[in-house]
Amino acid sequence: MDEGSNRLKEMPIKKLLWKLSVPAIIGMTFNALYNIVDAIFVGTARGESGIAAISIVSPVQMIVMAIALTIGIGASSIYSRAIGAGDVDKARKTVNNAFVIGSIFGILIAIVGLSFGEEIAYLFGMKDSFKADTMNYMDIIFYGITFQVLSMIYNNLFRAEGFARIAMIAMIIGTTTNIILDPIFIFDWGFGLGTKGAAIATTIGYISSFGYLFYHQFVSKGNLKLKLKLLRINIKLSIETVVVGFPVFIRNAVGALVIILVNNLLKNYSPDPLVSIALFGIISRTVIFILLPMFGILQGMSPIVGYNYGAKQYNRSLKVTKYAQKISIIYFISVFIIMQTFAMYVMRLFGVSESTVSLGTNYLRLVLLGLPILSVPIILAGFYQALGRSKQASFIALLRQFILFLPLVCVLPLFLGEFGIWVSVPIADILSAIICIPLYRREMNRFEKMYLKGT
Repeated sequence: MDEGSNRLKEMPIKKLLWKLSVPAIIGMTFNALYNIVDAIFVGTARGESGIAAISIVSPVQMIVMAIALTIGIGASSIYSRAIGAGDVDKARKTVNNAFVIGSIFGILIAIVGLSFGEEIAYLFGMKDSFKADTMNYMDIIFYGITFQVLSMIYNNLFRAEGFARIAMIAMIIGTTTNIILDPIFIFDWGFGLGTKGAAIATTIGYISSFGYLFYHQFVSKGNLKLKLKLLRINIKLSIETVVVGFPVFIRNAVGALVIILVNNLLKNYSPDPLVSIALFGIISRTVIFILLPMFGILQGMSPIVGYNYGAKQYNRSLKVTKYAQKISIIYFISVFIIMQTFAMYVMRLFGVSESTVSLGTNYLRLVLLGLPILSVPIILAGFYQALGRSKQASFIALLRQFILFLPLVCVLPLFLGEFGIWVSVPIADILSAIICIPLYRREMNRFEKMYLKGT
């Protein structure tokens, strides 16, 4: 048994969760920081027009991330359970299959994007007033899509193997590269390329992150090495990978659909669509920055739950889920207090006008009202996914953004105007948590009975 598997099986749960989660949290925070810093630099250089432009491209990046995470998390779930059950052959095939299908999807997305970029941008809410900034950003982004996809897939697989530190460093390398290059490519004292410069910096960041992970899959001591004879599409594994990872696709793809819908609703209901779309971009990035460290906890929790479930050590799966839930509740309550207190200062970071700051401060505080109880659906979805229970995980992923938010955001503006768009967010968050609390309790009770029966 290799070192990573030994840790997953034997290390004390709390220590193990932090050992796997802290690198993931740092990596995810750096990844989220890229979105924030990118918007700050673009906002400073191009104002509301620049931020609106990258907000239009955001759904494209989310759809790509949805596909990458579907493959990466699906493959890592299969990998963890296979290693836990001692099936090394299946684990190795899973890694190679994930690389092949990830490469194919990345190349196909790039071809479609480069061929139909302008049509996609208009569909996603672009207006002629910021078309130039939007297309300058979007066209370049598609050149780095394949590297983004493969980087995300490998990141999840390295965590599943227990090498969370390598995954963390890869994220830090990509984000740091992007942050350093952003001002050089964006501002006039550098290359003066504006939004195009931001996209170039982002693409170089993707390539850097992938390069680091690609190198380490050759030198790591686990089962992540690519083998020429295994580099082929395995239909059975591909289907299993997509089925297990599908809840992540739903969550991110629905998230992209929500942004597309909201951008178009803001065009119709806002007295100043440019400002409103820019604000939605700022607030969306801020919320992602808040949530991603929590997903770092999930990425630490998932291999522990999956491995120990495969090894029939149900008590360890139960303990780590409950501990992750406790951490997430403390985290979200703390962040909620901080953000409600300093919302105005957060808005001022993005270089927009004071009138935009004032309006954005109110909307940011409103959007975050459901944050304190959002941990329940997040942890529950991660728990289901680690077990390979894709139907349940899909339901939780759909619940907040699709089943609840989409009807709300379509109906409430009819009565409340633009305010109805913004208030739909906390209402959906609160309702989803209320629905998930009894489901979470039922699952924890079920695992307790499984553990007692096993002993």
